[in-house]
Amino acid sequence: DLLTYDMIVVKEDELSDEKETAIDENLQNDQIKANTTVHYENMTIVGGKNEDTQTISFLVPQADNFSNFVHLVDRESQEELSLEDDGVILTEKLAKLLDAKVGQTVTLTDNDDHPVELKVTGITEMYMGHYAFMNQTAYQKSFDKEASSNANLVTLENSSQKVLDQQSEDFMALDGVVSIVQTAAVSEVIDAVMDGLNSVILVLITCATLLAIVVIYNLTNINVSERVRELSTI
Repeated sequence: DLLTYDMIVVKEDELSDEKETAIDENLQNDQIKANTTVHYENMTIVGGKNEDTQTISFLVPQADNFSNFVHLVDRESQEELSLEDDGVILTEKLAKLLDAKVGQTVTLTDNDDHPVELKVTGITEMYMGHYAFMNQTAYQKSFDKEASSNANLVTLENSSQKVLDQQSEDFMALDGVVSIVQTAAVSEVIDAVMDGLNSVILVLITCATLLAIVVIYNLTNINVSERVRELSTI
C-alpha cells in the first residue's frame, strides 16, 4: 500500500544522449506499466541505542506523479503528507531511532561524506528500510545544487519474480544503468527474518505449554495426595 513500484533503475549521473535514449526505449516496453523520474542516492546517519550506521534511501521526485508510486501518510491519522520547501520527510522507524520529531533537525551524510542539516517536516508510515523524501526546492536550498534525474521508479504490468528478474537483467545490460533495487528482494529478506522469528516463537510457546502442563500436573497430584491423607486421618 505504501510502495507501489516494483524496482528502482539507478542511472549514471551524467548520461550521454545515446545511453539515455536506450534506457528511455527500454522504459517503454510492454511489460512496464508506469514509471517516474527521481533523484536517488544513499545517505547515512548514526543512530539507535547501539549507535549503528543507518543507510537511508534518499528520494527527490522529479515529476508530479510521484504519489502514484510512494504514498506518504501519517500512520496514526492516515493523513496524507506533502513535501514542503524547507525540509525532509523521514520514515517512522528512522525517526524513532534518531529520536527526531517534526520541527527538529537531523544531520545526514551524503556519498561524499559531507554532513547536511535537514529540518524534519513530516514522519511517514513505512515498514521496509529507511527513506527520506524531499522536493526539488528543499534539495536546492539544503545541498546548494539541483537534484539530478538519475533514477526511475518502475511499476510492472506483471509483478511476478520471473518478469521482475528478466526486466532487471534487461536494464543491467544497458551501459548507463548503475544498479537495480527491487522492492521484492527487500520484502523477501523481511519475510525470511519473520519466518525465523515465528519458528523461535513456536518453540518457546511449545516449551512454555509443556512446562505449564508439568507444573499443573505436579501441583494437582500433590494437592490430591494431601487431601487423601486428610480424609484417611478423618
